[in-house]
Amino acid sequence: MAIRRFLAGFVTVVVAGLAILWLRIPLEALLVVLIVTFAIAIDAARTAARAPGDYQLQRYNRWYVYGALIVVNSLLFDSIQPALRGRLQAFRIPSNAMEPTLLVGDFLYALKTGSAREDIHHGSLVVYRAAEDPEVHMIKRVVGLPGDTLAMAGNVLTRNGKMVVEPYVQVGGEAEDRGDSLMMSWQIGYVLSGNQQDYHPTVQIWGPLVVPPDSMFVLGDNRDNSYDSRYTGFVLEVRS
Repeated sequence: MAIRRFLAGFVTVVVAGLAILWLRIPLEALLVVLIVTFAIAIDAARTAARAPGDYQLQRYNRWYVYGALIVVNSLLFDSIQPALRGRLQAFRIPSNAMEPTLLVGDFLYALKTGSAREDIHHGSLVVYRAAEDPEVHMIKRVVGLPGDTLAMAGNVLTRNGKMVVEPYVQVGGEAEDRGDSLMMSWQIGYVLSGNQQDYHPTVQIWGPLVVPPDSMFVLGDNRDNSYDSRYTGFVLEVRS
């Protein structure tokens, strides 16, 4: 019984290996599958050796059934892998702009979406290309969607007149509540205040601003140390 189980497992390993090679799956995946399957075969042999002599095999307890399952699994993996490779992209966090949610050196995978309007909501984390340099990717949190009216006072964000509860935000860093000409240059065109000439936004006090169609307003969780929509303006939706 034990020898037969072991030989069945070994044949399964060979079949799985040939299937993976035929499907051109990377060598690393082949090695992992071979090691795991070989370990399963050995464990099956040991289990069979300890089993009672009168144990009756079920219809599905056949080596070719297990081999077929592995081949089918390989086929599914090969068909899914290109789709995942086309939609997933890995990133490494280079700054503290998203602390404490994301720390410097953290790795993450971003899922590419067809339409931000369908897949992104308030509070979603998004990765997008910086307007100044398309080669640079930014990751921020969405706080405003088309039509939203946003404002901030004393680092407290309000959306459509209501305070937004943000337990993930980090404030009180070393940065002062400073104004910046970059913030003024673009925000003035979207301010609801009647007297735009007296509008002097700072890091912690700005708005109210209305988010235009097909746009998003994003902020870093580390509010005092984040280069986000307060400086760069709205982020345009990316459609497929």
